[in-house]
Amino acid sequence: MGGPRAHRPHVKRPSPLQQVHSTRPLSQAPEPEAAPPVVGLVRDPHFWKRFSTAVHMSEVTGDVEQGLQKSAKSSVDTKDEWLAQQHKEKRHCRVLCASITSVVVLLVIAAAIVGWYFTKVRKI
Repeated sequence: MGGPRAHRPHVKRPSPLQQVHSTRPLSQAPEPEAAPPVVGLVRDPHFWKRFSTAVHMSEVTGDVEQGLQKSAKSSVDTKDEWLAQQHKEKRHCRVLCASITSVVVLLVIAAAIVGWYFTKVRKI
């Protein structure tokens, strides 16, 4: 008797360890020497973020439905708003990281003081 595979032929499958996947974004991938450039491929990794922001802003102002074009000033304002939002998010992240780091450092200092107190000062 054998196991459940005793009567079935062995099928050789490729190892998943041999399948190499590139984790780099396409914008950083090395260019193949002989391959022609791919048409329609966006190389900028932040393109879709900016694109969706621009579409959202145009929907908010109603330019899509009315078929109106934005003036140069309003596109600059949109870019400034997007840039200001990015700076605000970055600042928020830095404040959050600094706060978490401060709490961890204070906990380590408090644990060291309590350990020192019970080992050196208070003798039971």
